[in-house]
Amino acid sequence: SNLDTNIQNFEVSTNRYGICFECDRFRTTLGWCQKCQADELASEFSNWTSGNKDLDNLIQIIQINATEHFDCLEWIPWNHFDVVEYAGQGGFGTVYCAYWIEGPRRIWDEEVEDWLRSGPTKVAIKKIKNSKNFSKQYLNRVRNIKFLFAYGVQHCYGITRDATDCYAFVMRFYENGNLYQYLDYAMGTLCWRDIVDMLWGIS
Repeated sequence: SNLDTNIQNFEVSTNRYGICFECDRFRTTLGWCQKCQADELASEFSNWTSGNKDLDNLIQIIQINATEHFDCLEWIPWNHFDVVEYAGQGGFGTVYCAYWIEGPRRIWDEEVEDWLRSGPTKVAIKKIKNSKNFSKQYLNRVRNIKFLFAYGVQHCYGITRDATDCYAFVMRFYENGNLYQYLDYAMGTLCWRDIVDMLWGIS
């Protein structure tokens, strides 16, 4: 029957990633227990700040609601990047390429109860014009940020701030430059407000 099929599908989906060893809840994806990861991330809130209370709150909300590590936006201090080089100038801001020294989360280590990271990873740093002046209203609109697949942006690792207090998205880097070229030429000129509106539209 349809009911039996629905029950079977539910059991398959909930058992797909196994049980968390800590809380006995179903994991929401491979190596990710939403409850335990939310608790772990929340315990670190006092150890970092973006320098903007509203932005801190936004990142924290995204983190505790993440259902997999790809959803978990990070605050990445500027000194965690190496070899920052100019890559291009677009209507939405300046694009740099750099190496994120520790790299993004890769897999959860059950034994040490911590994330193993990818190591030095080349990323695109997209500084957004007028980002010093973004408002709480716009930050509140991106609480459900995940990806910008529909706009050609494959992955947003987190947010950073440079020595001039300019905020920027830390994105996956494309060797052929298609990412920022797409945003510049296909989407036209983008400002912080445009980016936020795009983020709000993807959940």
